[in-house]
Amino acid sequence: MRLCDKIWNFDECPAFLRRARLDPTPLNRLREVIRGRQFGHWPMAVRNLLRLYYTCIWPVRAAFLAARSLGRYGSRVKQLTGKTELNQAFEVVALALQHSVAAPAYYQYELFRPENWQRVEDYLFQGESDFFAHWLNRGQLHPATQNKHVFSQLMLRHGLPGLPTLALYHEGRNAQGVFAPEGSFFVKPVHGARGDSCLAWVQIGPGQFTRQDHGALQSWTEIEVELKAHSLRRALLVQARQSSHPQLSGICPGSLGTVRYVTGRLPEGEIVHIAATLKLPWRFHEVTNNLSLISAVELESGVLGKAWSYQPLCPGYGHHPITKFPIAGLQLPDWTKVTDLATKAHQLLTNHVFLGWDIALTDAGPVLLECNAGWDVLTVQKPQMRPLGTTPFSLVCEAWLKNPNPPALNA
Repeated sequence: MRLCDKIWNFDECPAFLRRARLDPTPLNRLREVIRGRQFGHWPMAVRNLLRLYYTCIWPVRAAFLAARSLGRYGSRVKQLTGKTELNQAFEVVALALQHSVAAPAYYQYELFRPENWQRVEDYLFQGESDFFAHWLNRGQLHPATQNKHVFSQLMLRHGLPGLPTLALYHEGRNAQGVFAPEGSFFVKPVHGARGDSCLAWVQIGPGQFTRQDHGALQSWTEIEVELKAHSLRRALLVQARQSSHPQLSGICPGSLGTVRYVTGRLPEGEIVHIAATLKLPWRFHEVTNNLSLISAVELESGVLGKAWSYQPLCPGYGHHPITKFPIAGLQLPDWTKVTDLATKAHQLLTNHVFLGWDIALTDAGPVLLECNAGWDVLTVQKPQMRPLGTTPFSLVCEAWLKNPNPPALNA
């Protein structure tokens, strides 16, 4: 997180300024445990200063977010529910003071609906999710969760379907030697998140490629010059560009359709399946499906629900808004293989309690793209229309609360 994000740009109070809770759910008990261990890697004086700072700045930040969100969504919520802007403001203030969560979550999760407000303590919010992961894993991070090249090597070494690294550009050169692509290819940062700086080229002839996002025609020589220049700032890896499974062609008009599959690990080693979301592209020119559409996947059957955008108050889409192909009720291909891959992959990273896997549904079968220690709770909870505290997530938390030992380190 950048310094400005730590100082001002946060939607949940990092100091967890919460009231005492009466409902002793696993999530609430874990919140109370972590509350006393916040900023634990800093000296005591620094910790106290941080708590004091966030205690003072949180009302200002929450008021700013409340005013902005009410201006954007207040009148529409009034039309939908009859709840006035003043009533919404009272609830937003209660959310900030009682739960340390600001107005954006109120509108994203539609907490203005009484049935959702009653479950507010069962929602996991992104800021506290980061604290959860750090405490549960005791600060241990496997390199594969931070480095996409390491992840690819790990999966392939254990016989799981990953994407080989064709080239690795770092400090202005290809660390793997001379390379020339034989087909379309995809470029992404070795260290990155949310589809940042990802590019794709489609081969249209020998040595000739066109960029997917704007159609510029380039030779491989021209492209490699660009990649070497970019790699002076951040390392880049090149992998073969994949095509979506034919059954998904109607709902994946641009980039791949990928499943964000969240798993948890119990102290004795059993892998628990938490939730799954299909991330699919909205428009044809999109290189990645990040921040496009998300659809809940029924864990047992692999059947999709409605798709949702990341914008608050999205009505939900039963059909793809561009292709008009049905989404809700669609059976994902190779679903048994997808669930099996998530289980086997988590068994390789035993020092993580929760992980989010990105699994591409390609024409050659499911492929593991990457794993995420921070797996974005909005992507999981919003399309499910169900807080994580009401899923097996809470059971895994409960198990680790009773277990004083940290997760086992990988060999």
